[in-house]
Amino acid sequence: MLKHSKKPSVPSRQTGIAFSKILLILVSLVLLILSLRWIHQNNYFGLNTKTITAPMQKINPFKDEFEGFGVQVVATTSLAEAKKVMNKFALDGYSSFIVETSQRGSPLYLVRLGPYSRAEAIAVNDKIKRRYKRSPYVRDSFVVYREG
Repeated sequence: MLKHSKKPSVPSRQTGIAFSKILLILVSLVLLILSLRWIHQNNYFGLNTKTITAPMQKINPFKDEFEGFGVQVVATTSLAEAKKVMNKFALDGYSSFIVETSQRGSPLYLVRLGPYSRAEAIAVNDKIKRRYKRSPYVRDSFVVYREG
């Protein structure tokens, strides 16, 4: 009598589909975790609380005797927002500061980068517009001049 040997079981089509779905879900989760980590490390959306809570730096190179150019990034009535923007640019390596003025009796805070020569200010303005394409502040930035 011949013995029938058992064939190794081949996974069914249904099992293969289930396995591929589980594998797809695992790969998606890993990619999601990696992308969230990248967003957090690069502070992609500017959600870093350190920039909001950090003390305002007392930097104002536009003194009375100074004459030169700068890049105005934002003008706002909120000191907290001005600090956030100033610190964001300072953390990215730009010399940033806040100039306080008043408009119609209420305070207005101007966040500026500088001081620069005219050519440097134009180059910095172009550079930040390329680097921070999604930022609403940078979209309307412009070069300013301060007389001595």
